[in-house]
Amino acid sequence: MSQTKCQTFVVAVVIVFIAAFAHAGDIPRISDLSITTFAPWSKPIEDYRTFAETCSDGERSLGDIYFKSIHDLAPFEDKMWFGYGDANNNLASAMMGYGYRGIEFRYFDSPDNPLPHTTLESGEEHIDHFRILDGVLWAPGLDGNNKDDVSAQPGIRGNVYRLEDEQWLKFREINGGVHVHDIAIWKKGVFVVGSGTYDLTEWGEGNIYRYLWKSTTNGKSFNTVRRIVHPVLGGVGDTRWLRLLSLENVLYIFGYYSIFEEEKIFPTHARYEGTDVIPFDEENPDELMNIFCRGTEPLPDGTGLMWGIVDSQDDGPGMKWGSEARKKAGQKALWHLDINGKPTQLKALDGKNIIDIYHSPETEELIYLLRTDDEETTPPAYTATILVASRDNPGKVKELLTFTSEVKQISIAYWKGAMFLGMDDCGVWKGESESTVR
Repeated sequence: MSQTKCQTFVVAVVIVFIAAFAHAGDIPRISDLSITTFAPWSKPIEDYRTFAETCSDGERSLGDIYFKSIHDLAPFEDKMWFGYGDANNNLASAMMGYGYRGIEFRYFDSPDNPLPHTTLESGEEHIDHFRILDGVLWAPGLDGNNKDDVSAQPGIRGNVYRLEDEQWLKFREINGGVHVHDIAIWKKGVFVVGSGTYDLTEWGEGNIYRYLWKSTTNGKSFNTVRRIVHPVLGGVGDTRWLRLLSLENVLYIFGYYSIFEEEKIFPTHARYEGTDVIPFDEENPDELMNIFCRGTEPLPDGTGLMWGIVDSQDDGPGMKWGSEARKKAGQKALWHLDINGKPTQLKALDGKNIIDIYHSPETEELIYLLRTDDEETTPPAYTATILVASRDNPGKVKELLTFTSEVKQISIAYWKGAMFLGMDDCGVWKGESESTVR
């Protein structure tokens, strides 16, 4: 064989080998899956569940009221992380008071192995959700509780976490951050939002602020960009910025304030273009200013999604907590925001109760987890519908399946060719096809 032919043959073999290897590593597109149902797969927080269901403070049992949800599922590289905990009842602090470890960063290492692994004890009451930003996994510190946080008094510091070299790093330099709800990267800065006060004097007066903070040190330190106090002083309500949406030319900030006596919440949003935070009001209106935001998802092309509930203002501004008005199907919607923040309402999702949205970077698809609740039946019935769309056309959806269970479906993810649901029973369920259903 001549040298030229030999070289050609070697190159051809290498190309075939690379192609075969690449194909072997591919995962199916979500839209091609044939899942027929979901079944229990893992019980990854049994220590947490057991403590909650046996703990009592003498007046009440936590077993009746604690958060049982797997709040988030976050595949990242070769692991799938998940969030859990209860910031309402401060369950982690109760566990630590009895010598237990608190809420930990936990993960699965294989879609075929339901046993969880644990790393860092978080120092939080609750891990609500994760963000993958520029190829790095982050988590906001929703409600810090460990000795490092207490030692910051009378000043108040909030936390943010970043995964680096398979280890979680904790930075507690968010001045005033009692609650840190979300994190985003925009124009090379790390931004977080939440609520709190600078010190115990403000805290004692009940004057709660919503905050936007910025870091130019990759999370090691933060400065306050803007804080806005509750419109009525003296502790008559709460206020928080809850979610960020990083678009190419603008950073959107979504939140609310509440009036306890009226049992109402009022959307209060803003935009940031690099200099001033501009709150939406009658002088600076925005099409989304009367939406109670339930979630956001930035997309790689500089656009993003926001889903929430429309404040119809039938009975004046604000929405009653847990009222029938908030349950009206017509109030729920999804918007696609362009690079400048111009929203387009996606009609295919109008009236749908969107519980979670998962972006699959490998397949460039979006999964929508919808849910319809019927709690009048015995046992209650929770019907989940799972839709898929190309991220380039998020309003054109295909239904994968609908199934009903006695447990609420809370979060969704697609990991290494398998679909998973975080459930409201301290468990994770896995999608099954006809060949695996028993």
